[in-house]
Amino acid sequence: SSVPKELGDLRELTWLDLSQNKLNEIPVEIGRLVNLSLLDLSGNNLRAIPEEIGKLSALETFSIAENELEFVPRELGRLTYLTTLD
Repeated sequence: SSVPKELGDLRELTWLDLSQNKLNEIPVEIGRLVNLSLLDLSGNNLRAIPEEIGKLSALETFSIAENELEFVPRELGRLTYLTTLD
């Protein structure tokens, strides 16, 4: 399963819960959701997180538990408001 690229058009979105959806990938367009404060991607089949995640400058809570991640992108270091990483 995957998320439609049009998700990136929801630029005013502040909270996004895509947990438990058996997703295999997240589109790079996720980086356009610059107003997100919470992003829950837990419980999917993700092997990678796009580096565009580093553009989510307002992100405070990011959950990526229970996936098949091989690594997390270095760009997470750009998320200066991030207080919770699961």
